[in-house]
Amino acid sequence: MPDAAAAQLKGIYALKKKDHVVMDAGERNKPFVVGASFPRTGTNSLKLALEYLGWGKCYHIQEMCENNELQKWDVKGDYKKRDFEHLPPFQELFRGYNAGLDVPFCLFWKQIFEAIPDSLVILSVRDPERWYESCAKTIFKHEKLPENRIAAYRGIPDLQKLWDWEMRSHWGPCAWNFKCKAEAIAAYESYMEDVKQYMASKGMSQRLLIFSVKEGWEPLCKFLNCDVPDIDFPHVNSKEEQLAIAAKLETLGAAITSNEIAPDNEEEFTQYVRKLFNF
Repeated sequence: MPDAAAAQLKGIYALKKKDHVVMDAGERNKPFVVGASFPRTGTNSLKLALEYLGWGKCYHIQEMCENNELQKWDVKGDYKKRDFEHLPPFQELFRGYNAGLDVPFCLFWKQIFEAIPDSLVILSVRDPERWYESCAKTIFKHEKLPENRIAAYRGIPDLQKLWDWEMRSHWGPCAWNFKCKAEAIAAYESYMEDVKQYMASKGMSQRLLIFSVKEGWEPLCKFLNCDVPDIDFPHVNSKEEQLAIAAKLETLGAAITSNEIAPDNEEEFTQYVRKLFNF
């Protein structure tokens, strides 16, 4: 994901790191929102919407990367069956947050829902064909990406770790097998059905909202029992935005390949990355 890579670089090289707001689970005055949503289903827009509605900070892959927390999510297990040897430290990771969605969150949505009493689940959805095409054109990592974009991942150890984790946990053959369109779409559809069936089996369908960002504020605010704001529903993270970030990664990769800049020259490399990404 280009935006995740940029967030990872921000977590390492930004002049000012993101502030952490400490808030224990007992201090939450709203139900925790579990976003059981695959990437490219409007998760960035939903994140902004929840934060605007007063749900507090929302955990997303960008937060994982900016907070340098990848190692806490990188647990052993069967990601296709979502059967893990142990779980990430949810209580630690979610201090200061009142919602979460996208990867890595959706990979553990069921365990998170079970770990946090009275939480609500939102499943943001998109037409499977359009979902696949959107992912394929923007965020899917594979060996046929532009050489300079791959060079950025290969040349910076933390980006290489991010690449490897994403392939293990969702893009690769041990998870969604995204190289095969039919298998990836089948994984997407099976996942959505699993969310619906699990909530129904627990008699908690009323705590699940199946939501498309195209529907806007009304169903979301009704589900969360809050007023509809007098502003347009946010729509962000378009294909064009992702590709613009990808172009910056390719500029970085080209600079590394040409020896214009070297990651082991820490001070010079830090200044280059800050200027390129405007950190």
